[in-house]
Amino acid sequence: MKDYYILGTAGHIDHGKTALVQALTGHDTDRLIEEKRRGISIDLGFAPFFLDEHQVGIVDVPGHERFIRQMVAGATGIDMVLLCIDAREGVMPQTREHLAIMALLGLSRGIIVLTKCDLVDEQWLAFVTEQVQAELAATFLHDARIVAVSALTMQGIEQLKDEICTLLATVKKKPREGYFRMPIDRAFFVDGFGTVVTGTVWQGEVKVGDRLSIEPLDQEVRIRRLQTHGTTVEQIVAGQRAAIAFPSLTQKIERGMVICTPKAMSETTRIDVRITMLKEAVTAIHHRMRMRFYAGTQEVMGRILLLSTCDEIKPGEDQLAQIELERQIVVAAFDRFILRTYSPIDTVAGGQVIDPHPPWRHRRHQERITEMLMRKEKGTLEDQLLAYWLSHIVISIDQVTEQFSVMRDEAMLVLASLRDRGQAVALADDTLWLSKNRWEETIDLVKKMIDRYFALHRFDLLISKSIFIQLLTENAVPEAVGMSVIALLNERGDLVFDGQRIVRLKESVRLTPLEQTIYDQVKNAMQRSITEPPTIKELISISQGKERLLKDVLQLLTQENHIASIAKDIYVTTDLLEKGKVVASALFEGQGAFTIAEFRDQLGVSRKFAVAILEYFDRIKWTKRQGDHREIIA
Repeated sequence: MKDYYILGTAGHIDHGKTALVQALTGHDTDRLIEEKRRGISIDLGFAPFFLDEHQVGIVDVPGHERFIRQMVAGATGIDMVLLCIDAREGVMPQTREHLAIMALLGLSRGIIVLTKCDLVDEQWLAFVTEQVQAELAATFLHDARIVAVSALTMQGIEQLKDEICTLLATVKKKPREGYFRMPIDRAFFVDGFGTVVTGTVWQGEVKVGDRLSIEPLDQEVRIRRLQTHGTTVEQIVAGQRAAIAFPSLTQKIERGMVICTPKAMSETTRIDVRITMLKEAVTAIHHRMRMRFYAGTQEVMGRILLLSTCDEIKPGEDQLAQIELERQIVVAAFDRFILRTYSPIDTVAGGQVIDPHPPWRHRRHQERITEMLMRKEKGTLEDQLLAYWLSHIVISIDQVTEQFSVMRDEAMLVLASLRDRGQAVALADDTLWLSKNRWEETIDLVKKMIDRYFALHRFDLLISKSIFIQLLTENAVPEAVGMSVIALLNERGDLVFDGQRIVRLKESVRLTPLEQTIYDQVKNAMQRSITEPPTIKELISISQGKERLLKDVLQLLTQENHIASIAKDIYVTTDLLEKGKVVASALFEGQGAFTIAEFRDQLGVSRKFAVAILEYFDRIKWTKRQGDHREIIA
């Protein structure tokens, strides 16, 4: 199996980057007419490079300060850098900025290439070599090999190839497992093929016919054709430069978007990060400062929200922060990014994404938030999940795969391990997960919610499912978690849940002496004359004119199943309703459909109550009216 790597150039304008790539590969990466006319690189260039068993894609970046945006887009995702320095000039401003950007992006390997060495003598070359060593002594290239080359005479090119081979042997390969992810650096239309997007494959592998998603458009596409450096292939893997063709979409696809496995990533406009300032930064970063944010091939404006007690990050310092972005981007945890000032444009900082989807804007000066983010920085999936649960109640298995960029099988293994150690709880057939602490906290919260509800509604014996779901929403408890708690409490015998109502135990209702007296009087009045129940006016008189209390008592008697409300201001005992069902059943069995009068006479009630009872039976779908007759349908 071949190994695939991405090698990038960096350096000041006109320091021979493009000529070096051509000397190494035979490919001229300046493809634009304007680049040919001006003799400088304006956009990214790409070339294939084969070394023994290694297949290398070279990314040639512009050197001019006006094209730093393109340089950052190309530098993201490379495995090692060729820092090109003109032997005649030595280290220049863009040399330093490119090197700083590489460091901020987490690059740790590279070779220093002194170009155009055919234009200087040996004494000058030795002087420049010493100057470069001194200038780069405090950078990640402090111990990098220095190779002098000439793209014109090919001096030193073979030595450089050998050094590249040696260094590539130390590079960690990009992961082929996991979901597929490729930041898009170019998008265009080709007749007969549709839309084509190109980029460097960061992770995973795909083949022709697979489905991918364009984010943040959330548009799925089917791969029609794959190429790498102009060669049509059936499969592409992490570490390769790739062109992916698929049927065209109505939405515009552009640099900065990401093509990935469907549902593996999603857009965000708020991220938690750690920002690291360059020591040589021209300015500090202030709280709520508006800056240019670069990640992958994306560029967007964002506002920096510092989380510590300090109102600024000084050069050389680092801090936790939250960035609110002005449009949607697609990033994953641990992605690197660059920050540049709005105007004038200077590179001052970079950093790493900690949480690409924080649930809310954090308050400042909160130790709990700092602890949570520092825990997420540790990196293992277990640590990240435990940190996630500090600010969220529950996470679905789909959210785990998306949030932490892992495959479902890996996520399930880690979650199952946490459950086995008593640190996690699974709900809904292992599709929802929360920490053991969160589960116990949620049980307590739901019990308090129910207690508060009954304290405010003393005459209620039950809570309908719809009202309970409303209470869950008000307390930010996911419905699935809340219903799982109710199922547990029902199993324990703490309450009764019949699927639609939460019923508390009767002894939990406490009535005052006056309330008990009226309760007993109303109940006795209802039971004294079952076939001629008291009117609402009579009940008000029995309750000494206390209409509000009467309403509560009638509600309690209804929930206790002593009485039922069958029409506005008409209450009957449940015994009468049961007798009514017996009478109606007998009539229907004996003669079929029956009239109101027949039902009235057999039940022994007035026409008013006979009509009300039969209309109640209609509403609950026990009977059905057919003209002047009724039949039983239940």
